[in-house]
Amino acid sequence: MTDRRAPFIVGDERTTLLSFLAYLRQSIVRKVEDLSEDEARRAITPSGWTLAGLVKHLTVSERYWFRHVWAGEPGAEWDRHSWDVPADVSVDQLVDDYREAWKESDRLIEAAPNFDVPCAEEHRNHRMSLRWVIVHMIEETARHAGHADISREHIDGSTGR
Repeated sequence: MTDRRAPFIVGDERTTLLSFLAYLRQSIVRKVEDLSEDEARRAITPSGWTLAGLVKHLTVSERYWFRHVWAGEPGAEWDRHSWDVPADVSVDQLVDDYREAWKESDRLIEAAPNFDVPCAEEHRNHRMSLRWVIVHMIEETARHAGHADISREHIDGSTGR
């Protein structure tokens, strides 16, 4: 796997944050896109999570933070089973759903007048701004991209972003 560098841009806050979020999302997809179903579902850690489960978890996270917390839309509440992947759902379907979730998130972000606007919903008795949600999703996706790097190397020796 060739190494893919982080974006080197000179831009305003919106451009910088959204470029890094897009880069990290693509990094997650790259870690699973050429694996077999069995490889993507192989648990590498004692906790039992898989790369397929990680993609599903990030999809749920995107929808929870942007649709539910930020926009206040019903139906995107937290799913405590976000790592569980049904046997009849393919990795390609998971990736397509993840891409659709981030497109939904991007549309919501684009519609916001600025990043200072408070979220529609509280999370743990706190009402954050859209900026906080974006930074949190960068942090969450980056954290799991590191997990994906290690898992992929254990599966087939591939390294790189």
